[in-house]
Amino acid sequence: MAKQLEWGSFAIEDLRVDEEDDIYRGFPFLKLEGFEMILKTLLTITMNLVRGMYGTDDAKITGLSGSLPSGWDRTSLPIPFIYNAAQGILEIFDRRHTLNVLNGINFIDEVPGARYSRIFPDGFDLINGFNTQSILTMAGVWGNVFGPIKDDAKDHHFVAAALDIFKREDITPEREQVREVVKWMGIYERYNFNKSVVNRIITDIMSEYNDPNSVANKVSYHTNKAEIDNFIAESKEWQPNDTVTETTIYIIKAIEDNSGFLAKYADDITRKICEAEKEYGHEKLIKVLLYNQTNKQSKKIANARKVFHEKITTQWDLRRDSVLKPVESILNPEIINRKKLSDFNLQIWIKDQIEGEEAPFQMRLD
Repeated sequence: MAKQLEWGSFAIEDLRVDEEDDIYRGFPFLKLEGFEMILKTLLTITMNLVRGMYGTDDAKITGLSGSLPSGWDRTSLPIPFIYNAAQGILEIFDRRHTLNVLNGINFIDEVPGARYSRIFPDGFDLINGFNTQSILTMAGVWGNVFGPIKDDAKDHHFVAAALDIFKREDITPEREQVREVVKWMGIYERYNFNKSVVNRIITDIMSEYNDPNSVANKVSYHTNKAEIDNFIAESKEWQPNDTVTETTIYIIKAIEDNSGFLAKYADDITRKICEAEKEYGHEKLIKVLLYNQTNKQSKKIANARKVFHEKITTQWDLRRDSVLKPVESILNPEIINRKKLSDFNLQIWIKDQIEGEEAPFQMRLD
């Protein structure tokens, strides 16, 4: 780490970076107007679409929280921002974790900033027609590619950002239009100009765009156990895991997008609902809340829910049919009642964790 400049005692001229260090020099739609010290309260953080989630990455926050209180690394690029005329704000489009940490340090007022403006270069008719929010989405991914750690930019970041742009711009894209947009997110540099990788990601974008059920362009709300505990404490509808009241048995279950684990989670809940019915009959409602604390991509969160539904349905059918098989050998199968999951006094709810979901919602049981 380079020398740190003590907060409140340095000017922008004390930094050991200049315009030649600007990682957006090769990004043709933004122009660096200059570096300046700026009140942190004037800078606005918008949603973190380029990382696929609201909120912040705990690992990055931990590292920055340890270093930033001591000062600003004089070789570190200032926080990039642009004046968003539509909203009347100074909007940052990179270094989001940095500003989040700085906002939590009371004795820091001014921070190094890099002011940009939008430009419209010749030969880019498609992208020049985009609104500024789409340009900043592209710039955010570009910043991940050309920042300190190139691997920070993942396949799904390119997919989510491109989908968001084309849907916002109300464009049904052709393949070459997708290629042009991801090119200026830095996709070729990210994958060392491996055309097969780039073509695969472009195909993924086209496929997701045409899938009416896709959530790949939506950001997620990362949820950990502490947040679930707070949600339950503030809710009139829920109680902690394994709480049994006069009317309800509560089960709170964390799941993740892993087929083997989902089979185990489904088995756990199937066993619990059978035990509950054995002890209480239909007297008590079994109320289950599922949430995902491992996955941060909306697509993985949605897939975990889908596979869980498949697993619990399949497991119940297998158990039921295995028990009934000997009976069916001596009785007419048509007169035997085949109990379904929906016949239990059971509700399975999904915690809202994907953009557009505003409250937990109930899973349909077969």
